[in-house]
Amino acid sequence: MSTVQEEAVLWFTRMRAAGHDHPDRARFEAWLAASPAHAAAYAAFAGWFQDLDSSARCDAVADAMERRKAHRHLTRRRMLKGGAAAVLFAAIGGEVLTSASRHRTAWRLAAQTATGEVRSLPLPDGSMVTLGAASRVEIAFSRAERDVRLDSGEAIFEVAKDGDRPFVVESGKTRVTVLGTRFAVARFDDVTRVSVDHGRVQVETGSFWRRQTLLLQDGQVAETALAEGEAGPPQTVNRQAAAGFAFESGAIPFEQASLDEVAATLSRYRTAPVRVAASKPGGAPRITALVQGNNVEGFFHLLPRIASVTATTDETGAVTLGPR
Repeated sequence: MSTVQEEAVLWFTRMRAAGHDHPDRARFEAWLAASPAHAAAYAAFAGWFQDLDSSARCDAVADAMERRKAHRHLTRRRMLKGGAAAVLFAAIGGEVLTSASRHRTAWRLAAQTATGEVRSLPLPDGSMVTLGAASRVEIAFSRAERDVRLDSGEAIFEVAKDGDRPFVVESGKTRVTVLGTRFAVARFDDVTRVSVDHGRVQVETGSFWRRQTLLLQDGQVAETALAEGEAGPPQTVNRQAAAGFAFESGAIPFEQASLDEVAATLSRYRTAPVRVAASKPGGAPRITALVQGNNVEGFFHLLPRIASVTATTDETGAVTLGPR
């Protein structure tokens, strides 16, 4: 193993669970920036480690651990023959193998809701996930972590506190980490929104070597904007956090929402889609309104009266929104 690979493994072991304020963060980022080879070596090892989340790979690692115990004497002799670098890698590799065992998936669930459906899912740790309409999640629990991937739509998470297992929600390029709290995540094509009812959550975006984080507390809301396939830094926005939880009671609030957000949200409450026409020069209007999930069609009739917007329904039932 080369010196760069040794350094990459050491940095990964030290920094993979470190916060943005870790005292070695600046030295780590300087090491990454010093050479493309450094970043490549780190990315290779990090990618290998993350691949251990797959059950097949974890099973293989677990088998390797058993074989490692059975041949411990032979392994020690080979490490000595391989020199100091091999000893270092084997020692760190042992830690990685142990970690892989803890990350082996013990419970998994994939769930989705139909158009207009809201459903609550109790989880085995005592947490609760409430899915909004036409939303989909994948959940995996191990001894080390509770992982959720929000593939589409929105969800409310009421997390049971567990100091040994963080609760992590990934929504596109945005990652939210908590220990115990109640928060909501809404995913759109170009924005992910995180609303906190109570507790604290950490919102992260960016690659592992230049991760950008934001800590949210009671009543705060943050958004991460997606541009050219990458998420920008999470930023707090002046919004009511309670709006992120309103769908649980059948309400759909919009606060200075773009037509794209209105269309994406209301499409999850009707069979035919809602689309947006091309904007006129000067920009499209913003919508502030409270819609009832069981009266979306009534809102389309009302919309031209409260904003400079047209709502046209075609023969298929699809609705097109556009500036007037």
